Amino acid sequence: AFECGTSSTTLVSAARFFQHSRYRLIQNGCLADAAACGRVLLRSQVLQLQGNLKPLVEYELRTWLQQVESSSVMVGHSISQKLDGDIVDVAHGFATLVF
Repeated sequence: AFECGTSSTTLVSAARFFQHSRYRLIQNGCLADAAACGRVLLRSQVLQLQGNLKPLVEYELRTWLQQVESSSVMVGHSISQKLDGDIVDVAHGFATLVF
């Protein structure tokens, strides 16, 4: 059974959100031209959780290019929510893609 609000569910959900963000960058975003030359491989991925994702809560997902090399890109990710007027990261991480 899929239980919302647990650490293991949050880890899997965050990894899937981040994977989908990278997919969109590769398919029709700023990495589409680089990906057109062949395969794109995930070299590494690091995730850090500060809390659990909860259902029916509004989150903001951000993805950015953190470091660009000649044959690889490091992509940064974060999932944030607004608490008492402050923006707080629930999960963040990065992934290195090799072209």
